[in-house]
Amino acid sequence: MDRDTQRSRIVGAAIRLAEERGLHRIGLRDVAEEVGLALGTLYKSFRNKDEILGAVVERQMTMMRQALGEPVTAEGTPEERVVAFFARFTEVIARHPAFTRDMLSALASGRGAVVKAILASDVETRRMIIGAIRGVPAAEVDPDDCTDREREDAFLLRQVWFASMIGWSVGLHPLDEVVEHIGMAARRLS
Repeated sequence: MDRDTQRSRIVGAAIRLAEERGLHRIGLRDVAEEVGLALGTLYKSFRNKDEILGAVVERQMTMMRQALGEPVTAEGTPEERVVAFFARFTEVIARHPAFTRDMLSALASGRGAVVKAILASDVETRRMIIGAIRGVPAAEVDPDDCTDREREDAFLLRQVWFASMIGWSVGLHPLDEVVEHIGMAARRLS
């Protein structure tokens, strides 16, 4: 088996185990056993659990972007488009609630590989939000040709969403309130 295939199988096993048990309850030995590899062989692909978590986040972000597609239309106000985008974004990411809670916890705790993977997708996420504000597909948003106001709006909307998702993950409020919080923030768009 080539290295890419092996890494992919390891990441898939980590996702399956995380959905069953939670990220904090799985170890490298569990992942190796799930894939049918010796622990030493797993270490040839990933040096530690954080590296696997980073790869898990990368895969989940790719899958999320595919599931999202291009949900934006030119119809409606910027507020309506932003709320629709985040409603869909939240629906997609929360399809696996236990896993999502674990990922949010890992991100909030500053786990290096998880933060690195999220930051790698930051530009694409910003493009999607600005696309929603403008009413155009993300592919039409040039990250270097955005106004300061658009960057600030995208940043603030992302922060409100993230904080609200953390609140959901620890039981402060139900998932539907996440979208309500975005609606409050989106009403401030000019």
